[in-house]
Amino acid sequence: MFYFITIMSFWLFFWYSKKGKEIGHSIFETARNAFTDRNALKYLVALAVIFFIAYWALFRANYEHADDIRRCYSGHKAWVGWSRYVSEILAVFLHTNFFINDISPVIQLWTIAIMAVFSYSLAYIIMDGKITKLSLLASSFACLSPFFFSNVAYKFDCPYMALAMLFGVLPFLFLNNNLNFIFMSFISLLLVCTSYQAANSIYIILAIFSAFKMWLQKKSWKEIGIFTVTSIVCYCAALIYFRIVLMNTFEGTQVSRGTGIATGMSALTMIKKNFCEYVVAVNAGYGNLWIRIFTAFAVVLFPVSALFHQSERKGVQKILMSVAVLAGMFALSFGAYLVLEQALIGSRTFMGFDLLISLIAIYDIYNLKNNSTTKKIAGTVIVCLFYGLVIGTTVYGNFIQKQKDYENFRFTILLQDLSKIVNPEVHNSIYIGGITGMAGKTRMEQKNYPVGGGTVSPVLTQYLVRDWNMDFEYLSEDSLEELDLQPEFKKQLTDLPLLLDSYYHAIYGKNNQYFVYLKNPQIKE
Repeated sequence: MFYFITIMSFWLFFWYSKKGKEIGHSIFETARNAFTDRNALKYLVALAVIFFIAYWALFRANYEHADDIRRCYSGHKAWVGWSRYVSEILAVFLHTNFFINDISPVIQLWTIAIMAVFSYSLAYIIMDGKITKLSLLASSFACLSPFFFSNVAYKFDCPYMALAMLFGVLPFLFLNNNLNFIFMSFISLLLVCTSYQAANSIYIILAIFSAFKMWLQKKSWKEIGIFTVTSIVCYCAALIYFRIVLMNTFEGTQVSRGTGIATGMSALTMIKKNFCEYVVAVNAGYGNLWIRIFTAFAVVLFPVSALFHQSERKGVQKILMSVAVLAGMFALSFGAYLVLEQALIGSRTFMGFDLLISLIAIYDIYNLKNNSTTKKIAGTVIVCLFYGLVIGTTVYGNFIQKQKDYENFRFTILLQDLSKIVNPEVHNSIYIGGITGMAGKTRMEQKNYPVGGGTVSPVLTQYLVRDWNMDFEYLSEDSLEELDLQPEFKKQLTDLPLLLDSYYHAIYGKNNQYFVYLKNPQIKE
């Protein structure tokens, strides 16, 4: 209700008020100029081709990742519960139904198109409209990151995650007009919060970077201060409005979603804890050695490149300020999750970090492009990192295919064993625990990359058996906890008589109630 009221309010302002029409026209003209550059279409197509090649292995695998399992079976979008109204509404038009269908690969093609627009916009903003081929490659890094790969792996969610990143960068196309920037900041941040909230950190990073560029350009401290305060006010106003007015208050409680915000001294402890967990997760999940080495080179080049920025600032000042800015952008790349009592740590959490890597690489090119030696150094780093990220996404895609084949095998033999035990004439209930583990032929992927798999939430396994028309009522459907964290429930299940114990699973059952425990046999070296 309040979301539609908000939309209508903006529509009435921009459509009927004189001032609104002026602002709307100015915003439209600025955006049109950015995307009607003579090379814009060529660059967008090039980016789309890059993403298509990089993600081809994933698209070919056609894997149902996590929530995809439930959505394929039920057709329910279920994004409103997370206050993702943009995703909920757009899904109706994208799928042409209120109950969604699997429309692969069309949905992935939409995702590629959105990622191309996002990457182009990012390059356009940082390069001041003067995009080069190397900067275009660098702009793709945010969408080729090892973390973002997992976002694209979601069949149903992927376009909205890409859209959230695009919404985060759009306000910075309008830096030359303060009023346009304010309106676009507030609107874009609301769109971020109602598509995928994790992308909120993108705005923070770009605001810090924009203030840094203003400092390098010898803008007055007053101008920098006004921009900084404006950005902070817009960010806080949009997130407060979302939380108080738009957020689904029932689902968004501290208990059900962990979105409570601590205050006072406990907030400092919580921020420190969240940041430490975030850093550990970044270190654990960011690519292989090749990707890490060339990312490190790109990061080192950031303060070096600042020296080559044509500015009246002294060299030492440039280096110190660039290091401080780099640290600040990384520290705040976790965004609003820093202040939540139960911060989410997942692939979508790292959208800010994904953008930061891309931003660093583009800025290296921006400053080093005028010197032949430094341009070659930066170009080598960018090309090598680009190649490593493309290889990484390809490896991940092939890993998914191997894991899919193994999981299909595991559930096929499970269903075959269940079909011999279960009486289809009566009402049956089931709980599936344990994990399948990872396929033996993914050993090299496990060794070289931080890949994961072989675990399916207990809540989602009910759909795996229903996929093959084996009708069970599911026990403990509302529990997302691991079985080992439910000792009483686990004892109730394991006290059932053992009906079958195979190499891959054990089946317990009595009185039409069944417990399946998936084993995780792994080849020992």
